[in-house]
Amino acid sequence: MTLTGERITLRELTVDDAPAAFEWGGDADWFRYLPVEHVATVEEERAFLAAREVEAQEQPRVQYSLGVVWNATDELIGSVRLGISSRSHRGGDMGYGVRRDLWGRGITTEAAGLLLDFGFGPLGLHRIFAVHHPDNVGSGRVMQKLGMRFEGRQRDHMYAHGAWRDSLAYAILEDEWQPGQHVAVTAHQAPMRALDLRCDRDLILELHVLASYESETPISRVLTLDEWRTKWLATEQPGQFLDTILDVLADPRAFSTVWEEDGRAVGYAYARITEAPGFATIAEFGDVAILPEYQRRGIGRALFRAIETHAIEHGADILRSSAGIENVASQRLHERAGWQRHEIGYEKDLHRRDADRRTGG
Repeated sequence: MTLTGERITLRELTVDDAPAAFEWGGDADWFRYLPVEHVATVEEERAFLAAREVEAQEQPRVQYSLGVVWNATDELIGSVRLGISSRSHRGGDMGYGVRRDLWGRGITTEAAGLLLDFGFGPLGLHRIFAVHHPDNVGSGRVMQKLGMRFEGRQRDHMYAHGAWRDSLAYAILEDEWQPGQHVAVTAHQAPMRALDLRCDRDLILELHVLASYESETPISRVLTLDEWRTKWLATEQPGQFLDTILDVLADPRAFSTVWEEDGRAVGYAYARITEAPGFATIAEFGDVAILPEYQRRGIGRALFRAIETHAIEHGADILRSSAGIENVASQRLHERAGWQRHEIGYEKDLHRRDADRRTGG
């Protein structure tokens, strides 16, 4: 079964989803508010998904564990669950979650909304409830946005991670739910916008300074970072670098995105389309960079996905990037996003075309 929304689709999970599901299934921090432990390996994730496949075949079916798929890239980004707790009383309970780097974009709300549509529609449920850890404020907001009503605090409701914990309970009735309404109102875009050199100039130059400094091997470094920055800013290179970006962004087939957090821009990425006649349409990454204090929060991967979505919308077949050989963090970011080594950089086949469609490899 599948449930399709504006940005996402809910579908059955299979054991083949194990590598993608391990992105959150193996994330201990993702599970800190849940009454279960994270899995330690992809094989454990595969075993968990195998059990969900068995559940899906049970008759009558009482558990619906579904994957959340991002429509633009067909990428598995999370999972939801709807259980029928009482057929005679037409009651159900639900849970939900997406990868940490996608929090705050309204995706979880949209997924839970589709689940409520299904529960109150085809399943004919009368009441659906959900609970969350008192400290998990984000989960509570999802329930509130969906129109669920707070019904109380359940003391020592679960024993998890070596201690008893309370739960905050919410529920919604069938006559209180209007299909699609809450999803449309609450779903919002990521904290991103297009790159604008008028206001992003300082961010771009600082990130370029940091990247170029880190690209130097430790043995060849003779200046401190502050000395490096002062020396570089005193040359003509900053102006030339900005002019290069302006030239790229002037291309109507170029696209960019800036991540904003804490009221300021903290990272950016941009790319443009090039053609290899008779072979493929290629989206060339110009740059992707994030301030050090905001790294390791999933922002880089979110920027990658935003550029990938833009590339697909512009008809690109392949993404290419020239990550510096010495830039280990950039290399890991590309590899985790599913890119493959290509000459001195990386590339990703957006449509998994046959090898003869790839250029230069």
